[in-house]
Amino acid sequence: MRVGILTHPLINNYGGILQAYALQTYLQSLGCSVLIIDYRKNRNIVKRVAFFILSNIPFTPYGKFRHRINKLTKFIHMYIHRTKVIYSDKKLDKLCKKNDLDSIIVGSDQVWRADFASRYGGLYFLNFIPKDSKIRKIAYAASLGHDSWQYTPKMTVDIQKWLLDFRAISVREDSAVKLCKQYLNVDAKHVLDPTLLLTHSTYDKLITHRLVPNKYIFVYWLGNRSRINKILSPFMSEGYVIIEQYLRSNTTQISIEDWLSYIKYADRVITDSFHGCVFSIIFQRQFSVYQNDSGGNTRLQSLFKMLNIEDITDKEQFYLDYGKVHNRLKDLQLSSQHYLKIALSI
Repeated sequence: MRVGILTHPLINNYGGILQAYALQTYLQSLGCSVLIIDYRKNRNIVKRVAFFILSNIPFTPYGKFRHRINKLTKFIHMYIHRTKVIYSDKKLDKLCKKNDLDSIIVGSDQVWRADFASRYGGLYFLNFIPKDSKIRKIAYAASLGHDSWQYTPKMTVDIQKWLLDFRAISVREDSAVKLCKQYLNVDAKHVLDPTLLLTHSTYDKLITHRLVPNKYIFVYWLGNRSRINKILSPFMSEGYVIIEQYLRSNTTQISIEDWLSYIKYADRVITDSFHGCVFSIIFQRQFSVYQNDSGGNTRLQSLFKMLNIEDITDKEQFYLDYGKVHNRLKDLQLSSQHYLKIALSI
C-alpha cells in the first residue's frame, strides 16, 4: 500500500520532525510504502532563487538560520522520505497520480489550527484530491490547537464540505472531538500523537550515548524564558548540571539524536513543550511542565487526561508512577494502531 502524509513543513521543530518520523515508521511496520509530501507556501521563481542564494551566504539572516538548523536538516535527509518541494496544487495532483497513492493522511501536530490552516485554503483538508478519486482521505491526530472554535463561518462551511468524503477522521485532543461534532457534524476519534505509537526501543536506535556523566536537568523551552532562572535555582543549588535547549534562540540547535539522549538520561526534564512531555513519558523520566500560552495548553491537558495523570502543569516537583502510566499507554497504543489499520483497510 502506498501512503502519502501531509503535515507541517519540516524545518526546526523537534516534535514536528519526530511525529512525522513516527507516523512514517509505524506505517512502514505495517508494510506500507510511505512518502511525506513537502508542500510549501508558493514563491515565484525570483523569490526562490533569491532565497537559495541568501541561505548559502553564511552571514545573512537566512544563512545563519540554515547553519543553526543544519543538524536537524541532516536528520530529515537521513530518515524522512520526502518528495521534492511542491509549491502548487496542480503539482500535488500530479504527485498523487505519479506515485499511485492509495491513501493520504493529514496529520499530526497542529495541522488544523485555524491561524495556520486558513493560510492554505483547503490544502490541509485535502481539497486537492477530487471527490471521485480512489485515494482514501484520512485525518490522523489532527490538532486544532485551541479548545474553542477559531474558524470563520465561511471557512467552517467549506471545511464541512471538504470532510464529507474522508474515510476516517481522528484528532489529538478530546476538546477537538467536541468541536468537530458541534461545528462540523463529524464524529472524530480521539487518538494518540504519532510519537506515542512507537516504543522507546525504536527511539533507542536513534539516540547517541549518554552525553553528561553527572546528574543533570534538561531544559527544553519554547516560550518566554523570563521565569527559567527561578525554576532552575533549586536544582542549581543541589549541584545539578543544567543543559538548556531553547527552540527560539540564535544558538545552533542540537541534533535530534542528542535531543533524545538528553531526555532519556536526564534526572528531570523541565519543559513547556508538548513533545518534551511526550518523550519524557516514553523514556519514563520525571518532568516538570509549565504553561506555554502561545503554543496552547489544550494538548497537554488532553494528554494527561488520556494517561490518567492529574494536571501537573506548573508544579515544580511531581513524581509519576510509570507502571500505571505505561499500562494505560499500552491500551491507548493498541486502540490508535487499530484505528489506523481500519482506516487503511489493512
